[in-house]
Amino acid sequence: MGNEKPGVVLVHGAWHSPAHYSNVKEVLEGQGYRVEAPQSPSSSTVAVESPLAKDVDTIFKSIDKIASMGKNVVIVMHSYGGVCGSEAVAEFMEKHKAHADNQYGTIIHLLYISAVILPKDGLAHNLEPYNRFYNTTPLDQAYKAMQILKGQAIESFATKTQWRGWADYDIPVTYLAAKQDKALVYDPDLLKFSTRLKEAGVRDLATPVLDCDHTPWISAESEFMAILECVLKKPVPSSVAG
Repeated sequence: MGNEKPGVVLVHGAWHSPAHYSNVKEVLEGQGYRVEAPQSPSSSTVAVESPLAKDVDTIFKSIDKIASMGKNVVIVMHSYGGVCGSEAVAEFMEKHKAHADNQYGTIIHLLYISAVILPKDGLAHNLEPYNRFYNTTPLDQAYKAMQILKGQAIESFATKTQWRGWADYDIPVTYLAAKQDKALVYDPDLLKFSTRLKEAGVRDLATPVLDCDHTPWISAESEFMAILECVLKKPVPSSVAG
C-alpha cells in the first residue's frame, strides 16, 4: 500500500459537475491512477432534500470504494467541495477508527483548491456563479465550462457542518489559493481559510498561490497539474505507511 499509487477523489464545487474536471481525470487515468469523480446531488436542476448530507454520503462512498481496494486516497476539493468533502473525510476516518481494517487504505492527503474551510457548526457562503468563476480563463474554454454549469440547492449553504475533517485526523494538507479569484476573493476569503488551517496546526501544511481565477485546473492548467503531481508523489505519512 505504501509504494502504490494512491487513488484520487475529485470533489467538485457548487454549480459544477465531474465534466468540468475531465481534463484532470483523463491525465491522471492516463498515468495509472484510479480516479473517482462523483456527482454531488446538490448540483442539480431538480429539488434535493438534505443536500449537504447527500453530498457527504456520495463522496464518502467514493472514498470508501477506493480504500476498500487497499489503496490509499488523496482527496481533491474545490470551493464548496471543501465543505462536503471535509465532512466526508471525517465520516470515513471516524468509521475506520472504530472498525480498523488492515486491508483498507486510508486518506493520506487533502488538496483544497480555492476551497471553503469551515469550523464545526460553520455555514458556507452562498456564492454567485458564472462570470466569477472564469475571469482569467480563455474565452473559448470559459464558454464551454459555463454551458455545463448546473443548478445548486441553496440549502447546501445553510446546513451546519458537524466535523473538522481538515484538522482533526492528522492528515497532511495543501491549500491552493487563486490570486485573481472573484468567487472566493483572495483577500479576505482565501487568506482567512488558509489562516484557519495554520492556526489549527494541520500537518505538513503547504499554501501555494497561482495568479489565476477560481478554476485553476482550467485557467492555469500546467501549473495546477504540477502542484497536483507533487501532492500525489509525496511519501505516505509515517503514521499510515506501515
